[in-house]
Amino acid sequence: MVLFFPISLIINFVGASISDKNEVWINRRLVDMDAVQANVEKLHAENPQGGAVIQADERSEVGLMVEVIDAVRLAGVEQYSIAASEKN
Repeated sequence: MVLFFPISLIINFVGASISDKNEVWINRRLVDMDAVQANVEKLHAENPQGGAVIQADERSEVGLMVEVIDAVRLAGVEQYSIAASEKN
């Protein structure tokens, strides 16, 4: 399941989600892993004070989440968070 962030957060933050099928979504758009850094750079340039929120489905590959984190950092985003949800 891919969870998206409210519009108000997307304006201030880059929202990156990784689905259970290892698909990377940035601000509700499916993005190839090779293009994550460029997409984040563009969004960060539009709002340099913003950060990023990265959320990965529990069934996604951990290595992919690390790649997304690295791409976010290489794009110049200094403030980022990893979002998690509680298990019921």
